[in-house]
Amino acid sequence: MDIFDRVWENYMDRIRENWIKAVNDDDLVLIPGDISWATYIENSAPDFLYLEALPGKKIISKGNHDYWWTTHSKLNKFKESLSLNSIAFLHNNAFLRQPGDSRNKRMEESGRRRFFSRGRKNI
Repeated sequence: MDIFDRVWENYMDRIRENWIKAVNDDDLVLIPGDISWATYIENSAPDFLYLEALPGKKIISKGNHDYWWTTHSKLNKFKESLSLNSIAFLHNNAFLRQPGDSRNKRMEESGRRRFFSRGRKNI
């Protein structure tokens, strides 16, 4: 991004610093896409690993420049291949979170993580 203007210099470091100040491990962060310049999902791995290292649980939806976006099945296989445990995709599914629900702390349901279940589930 720094090729566009000097204001973008070290932007990834600034995002990381501010994110860590503002987001806790149990926070839910909605990311409205446009997280990678990659054209194919395989090439977006460094961007996803960057997000995985940040605190919080992240739900990512498709942005208008996310050419790497693919089927839900392929997105989840990619996520599993990189052990992206704090990331989920909003792709023809829904996530529900009940405020104050103590079950959200562990987010487990019969040994499966609710956060990553396809379809309408509580998280």
